Amino acid sequence: MEKTMFGLYNFALGYCLKKKLREHRKTFEPLIQEWGMDIDKEIEKIKGIRDFDKLVTARLQGYGIPDNYYRTASLGQRLKDIRIPTLLLSSIDDPVISYLLPHP
Repeated sequence: MEKTMFGLYNFALGYCLKKKLREHRKTFEPLIQEWGMDIDKEIEKIKGIRDFDKLVTARLQGYGIPDNYYRTASLGQRLKDIRIPTLLLSSIDDPVISYLLPHP
């Protein structure tokens, strides 16, 4: 179920991000020229969050590739460094968070 829910979430968010990128294309025009790409072809390749992060987020923020972005920006790897008692709440059917947190 988690993979199915995440897949649906991933697809829906990817679709919305594509739409927003198209809507704000003029804002990105200088970057598109700098990156030397056919943005319309690249937008069509976006099928989910990772594709968007590869095209825009990681590149725009200077991470190069999504893995570098995820490793640096994610709290998942830093949870073990919390030194004070902390309660983390997550719905068991949350499509993004539930599989990241350890379950008792």
